[in-house]
Amino acid sequence: MSSDGTSAPDDAERLAAALDGAGDVDPEIAREVALARRLGALGPALDPDPQARERARERLLAALAEEKPPRTSATALREASTERNEGVR
Repeated sequence: MSSDGTSAPDDAERLAAALDGAGDVDPEIAREVALARRLGALGPALDPDPQARERARERLLAALAEEKPPRTSATALREASTERNEGVR
C-alpha cells in the first residue's frame, strides 16, 4: 500500500522495490535504478577526505548555532499569552 492509502505503490516504493531486486524494473525508473546501483558500487570511493569532512562538520555546527531554537507548542502558547496580555493593557 502506498503512503496515500491507495493500493498502487508510489514512486518511492517502486524505486525501493527495484533497488531491492524485487521483480522487473519499471522502465519509467530504470535510469534512476541504474544510477543508484552505479553510485552504490562506488561506495567509499565517493567519501570525502577526512579534512573535507571536518570542515563540512564545522560549517554545519556553526550554521546550527546561529539558528533559532525550534518553536515548540509550549513556546507558541507562551508567545500567544504574551501577545494577549500586551494587547489588554
